[in-house]
Amino acid sequence: MVISGRSGEQELFKALDLGAVDFIAKPTARATLELESIQAELIRKVHAIRELRIEKVRQRISATPPLVTAALRVMAPIAPSRPRVIGIGCSTGGPAALMRIFGSLVEPPPVAVIVSQHMPEGFTKGFAERINRLTPVRTREAADGDEPRAGTMLIAPGGCHLEFEYEKRRTVTRLVPKQPSDKYAPSVDRMLISAAKHYGSELMAVILTGMGDDGRRGVVAVKEAGGTVIAESEETAVIFGMPQQAIRTGVVDAVLPLDAMAIAIQSGVAHVKGAPPRTEGKE
Repeated sequence: MVISGRSGEQELFKALDLGAVDFIAKPTARATLELESIQAELIRKVHAIRELRIEKVRQRISATPPLVTAALRVMAPIAPSRPRVIGIGCSTGGPAALMRIFGSLVEPPPVAVIVSQHMPEGFTKGFAERINRLTPVRTREAADGDEPRAGTMLIAPGGCHLEFEYEKRRTVTRLVPKQPSDKYAPSVDRMLISAAKHYGSELMAVILTGMGDDGRRGVVAVKEAGGTVIAESEETAVIFGMPQQAIRTGVVDAVLPLDAMAIAIQSGVAHVKGAPPRTEGKE
């Protein structure tokens, strides 16, 4: 785990590439009493690290992501129900997972991608720029009025919720500031619930590695709207908390290892050979 000031942003993302799984933003560059403000978050994340599978971190660092080529997409025919928008939620281990998925593509995906990654305010812009630079996907931090388009990715800004509204015959983004009572900002639940209202059956929800249960209510909303839901398998998740909570709702269509996610995004989940969804009942 990295504790970083905003001036060390590039070193932070390099640390995430090399195996760090989470970070906390320092409120000040100096050693002052302001550091006490991160005490609760630090303790919570240290306890969560107990769930971390260090062997998964090692595997993720050493493995080379398979390139999703045009030939591979021919082998996996496009499903009739291929979504138009992919909504991804992730937390601990998420930055490396996103880089692995989209770094394996050789061209932009034929869908729009929206992402809520638990990340402090001030870091998501640099993270979006890094994805834009190192993958074929045109990526930026979301702003008010953005329209999700095929081949692009919008990253929810830290400290805001990414939601949607219909304006002038277009579905566009709206950023909602966090409230003191909000546990997560950006919230995966709020993004998926809002997206489900606007995209319905054209939406696929993807829940990747992370601690906690953010995304649990969101995947139910996506399924009730006619969309598709997939979750990262325990086989590859650094922390299985968020995917496991999604699976326990009983609405997940497929449970896939990380390397199968890119194929699902490019070609539709119907033609991806992955682990079947768990048979756990709803809670």
